[in-house]
Amino acid sequence: EMMRRTGEIWVDLDIFALRPFAFENTFVFAWEDGRHDIINNALLGLPQGSKTLAKLLTMQPDTIGIPPKSTFLNRPWLFVSTLGRGVGIERWGMGATGPLALTQYLQDTGEYVHALPAEAIYPLHWRDAERFVAPGGYALSDAADGAYGLHFYASELRRIMAEKYAAAVPDGSFLAEAMAQVGAPKLRDVTVD
Repeated sequence: EMMRRTGEIWVDLDIFALRPFAFENTFVFAWEDGRHDIINNALLGLPQGSKTLAKLLTMQPDTIGIPPKSTFLNRPWLFVSTLGRGVGIERWGMGATGPLALTQYLQDTGEYVHALPAEAIYPLHWRDAERFVAPGGYALSDAADGAYGLHFYASELRRIMAEKYAAAVPDGSFLAEAMAQVGAPKLRDVTVD
C-alpha cells in the first residue's frame, strides 16, 4: 500500500546499505540466489502502475485461496481438499505473502525481467547467513562490485546467535564490524523471541 500511495521503495530494517539506493529503474528487486527461482522482497520498489503491485494489493486479511508458488504436489491436494476454495491467508505459510507471491506475480506479469542479480542485495542465501556472524566468515571485500547492500536475514541471525554465540554479536564478525561502522553500541544481551 505504501508503494501505491507514495511510489517509495520498501527497505527491511535488516538491510545494510553499501551505497545510496539511487536506482535507474522504478522496478527494484533482486533474485535471492543464482538459481533464479525466488525474488526476495526485503528491498522492493514497484512503480505505482505495476501489474504486480496491483496483484499484491489483492491479498487482504480475509483472502481465501491457494497460496502462490505452492509446490507442485501441494497445489492439487489443497484444491481437492478445499473443493477449490483454498485456505485462509493466515494458513498460507512462511513467505507465501512475501517472496513467493512476489515471484509468482512478477512472473505472471512479465515484470520479473527487471530483477537485479542476487549479488546486488543478497550475496549470501539465508542458509549461509551464519557467515555474517561467524568471526572471519564474511568481509566487505566479499561483496560484489556495485552491490547496493546486504540482507542480514535477521530472524536467521537471531537463531544462530542464540544457539552458537550466547545471543551476542561475536567480535570479529562482519555484523560486529558493520555495527561499529554505523556507531551502534555493542549488544551483549540480545533478547531472542
